[in-house]
Amino acid sequence: FVKVLPQKSLLIAYQRYQYFGRPMFFSQKRQKLHYRALLLFPNGKTKTLELGTAKQIEQKIQKALVATANGFADAQKLWTEVSELVIKPLAKETAESKTWFIAPDAELNRIPFAALSAPQGDGFLGESLNLRLITTVQELLDLFKGSKKPTQKSLVVANPSFDLKGTIPSTKQSSWT
Repeated sequence: FVKVLPQKSLLIAYQRYQYFGRPMFFSQKRQKLHYRALLLFPNGKTKTLELGTAKQIEQKIQKALVATANGFADAQKLWTEVSELVIKPLAKETAESKTWFIAPDAELNRIPFAALSAPQGDGFLGESLNLRLITTVQELLDLFKGSKKPTQKSLVVANPSFDLKGTIPSTKQSSWT
């Protein structure tokens, strides 16, 4: 992946995962869902940042989505709260990056990342950075693969005839009415 990341860019892969707590308390009862951000830099450096419990983050996302859908006045305030949970913790590590490739996971796929607050608090994320949302980390490799010449010939269909009178069966003759 390092070879495909442009300079001053960053891959952020969010991950929802099962958190078991300390090993000495390893049990099904302690099992909770959490989110983390996995950062990959062009120089090969990696960093993992814990973001918190999935329940807390997902409740904030749901409230913000409902407020936006209903046109509530506090919708942007709620998205700012979501930003505090999923963007602000990345501020220190991402300060030098100008392009973010974001691969969200689970409920984070419902976030309009461009409308979240920028990590340094200077406007919206979409105004401060070049954002690229990807569905999977593998998609990043596909984006930067060299274009290959197609091995098959193209099929071009043009100049269709839209005058189809008499070619469509009437409803009396049709078996699908």
